[in-house]
Order: sequence, then C-alpha cells, then structure tokens
Amino acid sequence: MFLGIFTAVTIVLLWLSQNVFLSDIYKSIKIREIKTAYHKIEEAVDEGTVSENAYKIANEYNVCIIVLSKGGKFSTVSEDVLPNCIIHNTNTAGLMYIFSRAQNAPDGIVYYTRSPQSGYAYQSDESSGDSEQSIVLSGEYLTENDSAIIFLNSVISPVSATVNTLNTILIYITVALIILSVILALVMSQIISKPIVSLTRSAKRLAEGDYNEKFTGGGYFEADALASTLNYAESELSKLDKLQKELVANISHDLRTPLTMITGYSEMMRDIPGENTPENLQVVIDETARLTSLVNDVLDISKIQSGTQTFEKKRVCITDIAENAMIRYAKLMTGGYDISFEHGEERHFIIGDETRVLQVIYNLVNNAVTYTGEDKKVRVTEEVKDGFVRLSVTDTGDGIPEDKLPYIWERYYKVDEAHKRSAVGTGLGLSIVRGIMDEHGGRYGVVSSHGNGSTFWVEFPISPED
Repeated sequence: MFLGIFTAVTIVLLWLSQNVFLSDIYKSIKIREIKTAYHKIEEAVDEGTVSENAYKIANEYNVCIIVLSKGGKFSTVSEDVLPNCIIHNTNTAGLMYIFSRAQNAPDGIVYYTRSPQSGYAYQSDESSGDSEQSIVLSGEYLTENDSAIIFLNSVISPVSATVNTLNTILIYITVALIILSVILALVMSQIISKPIVSLTRSAKRLAEGDYNEKFTGGGYFEADALASTLNYAESELSKLDKLQKELVANISHDLRTPLTMITGYSEMMRDIPGENTPENLQVVIDETARLTSLVNDVLDISKIQSGTQTFEKKRVCITDIAENAMIRYAKLMTGGYDISFEHGEERHFIIGDETRVLQVIYNLVNNAVTYTGEDKKVRVTEEVKDGFVRLSVTDTGDGIPEDKLPYIWERYYKVDEAHKRSAVGTGLGLSIVRGIMDEHGGRYGVVSSHGNGSTFWVEFPISPED
C-alpha cells in the first residue's frame, strides 16, 4: 500500500512538473541565465575586456549582446547569435526606447512577442501563451571614465510541443512504474513476511513448551536480530524450565521426608505402648519445624519476586544481629560443627529490617553448614570496607566450579543436580538473600574455586548517623 502511494505521488509530481510548471520553470531558467550573462558583461566592462569576452559569453548563455559607450570611450560591442534578434534588428533610437522601457520594468527586463502572421515583434507581458517570446535585459553600468549601456536578448521558445512529447513518454513511464511497483511490492512483501511467518510459527511452538525449536531469520537484518533474540529467550526458558522441574523434585523430596517422619513417629506413639516419649515427640517437633522452614522459604521467594514482601527498616546493630544468629547454632556446635564469628570491638549499625537481615545471615550459614568439608568448620567474619559493613561466611567444602559462579544466585539454580538433604535449612536460601540485599541497596557475591571451599559475602551500607 505504501509503495503504491509512493508511486502515485511520484507520477502526480511528474505530471504537474511537465504540464503545469514546465513553462514557468523553463522561463525562470532563461531569466537566470540572462542575468548571469549580464553580470559577466559588467565584470568584463569593468576590467576593459568586454570585446574579448563578449563572444564567449554570448555562446555560453545563448544570448545576443550589444554594449554601447555612452561617452564614446570604447567601441560598440555586438554579438548576434540568435535569428531575428530584437536588439540587432532595430536602430539606435529603438535601442534607446528599449532602454527607457527597461528602466521602468521589474529587474530591467522587457518582454517582446513575435507575431506569427506578420513576423513583427511587439511588447507583451510575461505570459505570451504558445508564441515565441524574447526577453531583453538592459541597464547602465558606470565605470571610472565612462558608462556602458548594456543590452542582452534571449529567446523563450514555446514548450507546447515539448510538453506533448513528454506527456507521451510519461504515459509509458506511468504504466511501467505501476507494473514495476506491483512486482516490487509482491517481492518485498515475500521478503519481509516470510521470515516473520516462520518466526511466528516457531514462537507458537515455543509457547506450547517445545524448547528444542530453533528460530531462523533471513531476508534482512532485523529478522536475523529477532531470530537471535528469540533463540536466546528459548535457551533461557529451557534452562528455567529445567531448573523449575529440579526445584519441584527437590521440594517434593524435602516435603516428603519430614511428612514421612512425622507420620511414622505419630503412628508409632499411637500404636506402640511406651513409645510416647519426649525424644520421639522432639523428632516430630524438629521435622515440623523443618517443614515450616521450607514452606516459609518458598513463600518468601514468591513474595520477594512479586514485590509484595514488606520491609520495616530502622537503625539496627548488625553486630548484635550476627551474634544472636550464632546462638541458634549452639546445638550444631555440640554435634561436631565448628562455627565461629570474628569481629572487632566496635559495633556497626545499618538501616535495615532486623528480621530480614537475620534471615540473610541464617541462609548463608545454613548454606555453609550444608556444604562444608569433613572438618565441619564455618567461619563468619565482620569488617568495614568503603562505607559498607561486610559479613563473610566461609566453608571448607568442595567449592563451586568457576563456570557456575554467575548462576548460583538465580532462581531455582542448584550447583549439583543430585539432591542433598541439608543438615540445616532448605537449600533455597541464596535466592532469598539476593532479593533481600537488593531491597536494602546492598551488595553480595561469592569467592570460590573448585576444591578450595567458598566464601559468600554480603555488604550493607553503614547507617548515615554512624
């Protein structure tokens, strides 16, 4: 449609320029040429070379030239290159009449039209119809010793015959343009639409869950760029789908285990006399706590990602929060774990949600406890760097391969595909840590190499008051 509009506008412009504006354009060109020639004659008169340059100027611009010396200081210059020239077919008195008329005419130009019947020229206005018209430009140029009266004559030929010829040509051009535009439109529509149709089909299959679909562009740069983007999206969606399936499997395992334990111990205490002991009840309580922790973590991830998690920020001592967190791990320490907290004498304050900051520390320590080495050592340190309080949690486990470090904070991501039941926590903590740190304007990261353990760190901005 747009190509058709462009073609129609082009044809209309061609018709207007040839049928409506051609005569005016042609006349304006002739007037501009005679004015240019007049200025060059003035320059030649000023330089005293008018006799030498008149012939060249007359032929270059197709004008007749007469230059008269008003004081008789130089010879008359005359160049006649047109048949029936107005200025060369009149006497001196006639030239002076033309000169006087030119003095009162706009731009010093007088128009003459030659009668087809008598052949005589008579003065006319700017519009002469289809008759041949002469334009005479006359003026006086003052020099140091003399003044020159300049006459130039040019001819405007009728353009009706030319217009008829051009109209005939334009008819053929119009037909050719219409045919070519239709062919070009069909070809362009195929080039543009074919890759889009192909991409649309592939996108539908991707929406249906076919993550093996490959997008191909072709035809032009934008389609190739879109295909590349969709291929990247397909790759990421495929990874996300895989991670979600792994998460569902892991959560199912974590849910099933405490539920089985709760059910088994409850039935045992109900059916077997003497088994209703504090130890068995503690197992049920511990597994219920584990189940609650898992559900809470899943809910926290959901709230953080949806933006519905609320944070109550105030000035809190992060050193005190970390010390309180260590109290939770006293029971683990009696079971062989060595969890230490190293910090200086000065206590540091931040602006944050105390509950969520505590959750960050819990999740990092839980993660370290889960993956630490056989020595069961976990070291927590606090230090100040560039206006931030940094908490680092270091374990002595196997570490994380370098190629997997950029992904460990992503949703649903687990470094090892084999599910490992955590000693403490749910295994979902790093996603929660990232969401909480983003909300607090903090920073987070990990330093690890395969076989050398890992150090996870978070940085909270120090309270402006401190």
